[in-house]
Formats: sequence, structure tokens, C-alpha cells
Amino acid sequence: MEKFWAVILIFVVVAAAGLMYVNQVYNPQKDSQLAMADTANQTLSAVKSDVEDTAPSTVTASNVINTITLYCKTGNTISIHVSGGGASGCTGDQTYVTDCNNVSDKVNDLAKYYVKEVTKNASGTISSIDFTMIQ
Repeated sequence: MEKFWAVILIFVVVAAAGLMYVNQVYNPQKDSQLAMADTANQTLSAVKSDVEDTAPSTVTASNVINTITLYCKTGNTISIHVSGGGASGCTGDQTYVTDCNNVSDKVNDLAKYYVKEVTKNASGTISSIDFTMIQ
């Protein structure tokens, strides 16, 4: 009979240790992994929508200037069209490909907003970016 109680006592101690492990290690680790997976999923969704989304979006004037200066370099094949705005002598539509010298004259009011439309070709690469000033 003494062996019977010893076996039950060992079983209870092992079961308690297992429950303590589950509560102290497994559950917090599982929650952390779920939180990391959720964050990774949100990041992937944001990047995917930014890459695949071709719907027009609203951007600031400084974003227009940054986009133009980022893309307009030697060897660039993406044409960037800017409509509306501009200082005197720089009105009308402007197209930028490799030269962005007068971009600050064209986009001179940093309080304005523009509609950005990205056009992609059949292979999915960007062929042009259009900015139209919102009046």
C-alpha cells in the first residue's frame, strides 16, 4: 500500500510540474508568437497594398518633391507628370524623367495636396506617376 501512495504522490508532483510549465512558459510563449504573427501579417498586408494598389491617393506637396527627386536620375525610365500649381514662369504641366531642376518652382506651395496616380505596365513595373494638384 505504501508503494501505491508513493506512485500517486509522484504522479501528482509530475502533473503539478507540467501545469506549472504550461502556465509559466508555454502560454506566454504562445501568446508572444501569436502577437508576432499578427504584427508580421499586418506588415505584409501594408506592404502588399502599397505595392499592388494602383488606386489614386492623396499626398502632400513635399511628398511630390521627394518622389520626383528620388526617381529623376540618370537612367530613369519612369516619367513623372505634375499638373497644377507652379510659380510664375512655371505654370502648365511639367514632366520629369532625368532632370528635376525646377521642381521647387513647379511645386512651390507646400500647403497644397496632390492626387497621386501610379500607372504600371503589363509586367507590373511602374511606367509613370501622375500628380494633380487639388484646388
